Amino acid sequence: MNWNRLSQFLSRNWREKCLALLIAFLCWVMIKGQSGRSPWQQSPRGALREAFSLPSSSAK
Repeated sequence: MNWNRLSQFLSRNWREKCLALLIAFLCWVMIKGQSGRSPWQQSPRGALREAFSLPSSSAK
């Protein structure tokens, strides 16, 4: 591939290419953020149970 064709390839539709890279990066960040969580943190039941549970010291 010569430099002229490479230059044309990169300059053609550059806005769409930048937007596609941005979307891919954001998806990667979201997937990476979800992979660090344990399964019980992702379920809504676990979050509700934790939000409405009483502390053990106040159950006297």
